[in-house]
Amino acid sequence: MLKAYFIPGFRALELGKSALGLISEAIQSLPDYTPSRYTGLSALLNFCRTSSEGVKLEAEIFAIDCVDPTASRLKIYMRSRFTCFNSVQDIIMLGGAVIEPDLAHGLKKLHMLWHLVLGKNLDFSLSEGLNQKDHRTAGILYYFDIRPGQALPAVKVYIPIRHYSPNDLVVAESLQAYMKSRGQETLAHKYIEALKKFSYAAALSLNTQSTGSVANVQAGPHSLLGNNVACKRISVAQ
Repeated sequence: MLKAYFIPGFRALELGKSALGLISEAIQSLPDYTPSRYTGLSALLNFCRTSSEGVKLEAEIFAIDCVDPTASRLKIYMRSRFTCFNSVQDIIMLGGAVIEPDLAHGLKKLHMLWHLVLGKNLDFSLSEGLNQKDHRTAGILYYFDIRPGQALPAVKVYIPIRHYSPNDLVVAESLQAYMKSRGQETLAHKYIEALKKFSYAAALSLNTQSTGSVANVQAGPHSLLGNNVACKRISVAQ
């Protein structure tokens, strides 16, 4: 599926508006827009106005599917400079608006993945942030998938291994360990072998700096890591 991505920051600055405000205005100008049709947008805007974690989010990218407008997803990518796991959980749950039977189980699996790929102790403090980084892409990136007729946006979180993981070998082996913990022994073995075949052999060493990869985790429609989703949605890619 072809997608289009827009970076609204410069235009928002020119107009004296926030990037999220500019994105919101663009969505509300759609011919088929009604508040009842795009309740997911209202839920996101309310979270960003009223939640202590939501107000910290910085809108960076707006994207659409290049299909019939009535079927297109609207995706808003936002970054938080706050990196503790409590913050991540709150944003995933939209401050408590997301209530799903499997949510607690999904967050538990995300906790395990966070521990593995970021080199944290299993009992790491949920209120302790990751190491301070001043890079523009530091922090945690989220995207909010808004679909017509869907009450809440689906949330995806990108684990920023580029800035916070020790090296590529740790990431690859951690993902392998995560797959094994889910009973996916064959897939775990194939994963490492595939990385080596794609010219990763030289990069996968204990002395290698992380190459700028991102561990990408998604589950839908709202909870993180639903049943049988994790390995389909977890990737390490340039």
